[in-house]
Amino acid sequence: MNRDAEIFAEAIELPDAERAAFLERACGGDTALRKRVDLLLAGYEAAGGLHRIAAVLMFGLFMTHV
Repeated sequence: MNRDAEIFAEAIELPDAERAAFLERACGGDTALRKRVDLLLAGYEAAGGLHRIAAVLMFGLFMTHV
């Protein structure tokens, strides 16, 4: 699993109140990484949190081909 997917997987397990601080630490100032993780989280939230593992795996697969 790549770093984006790892951070995403950890972030979705956190309460909303803790998520922003976690993302700041996990992304360490890498704005491109943060944007990619934010996009994953937005898609996850839009889907109502369904298929969490499938989303992580699909993103990891996508990132290996980019």
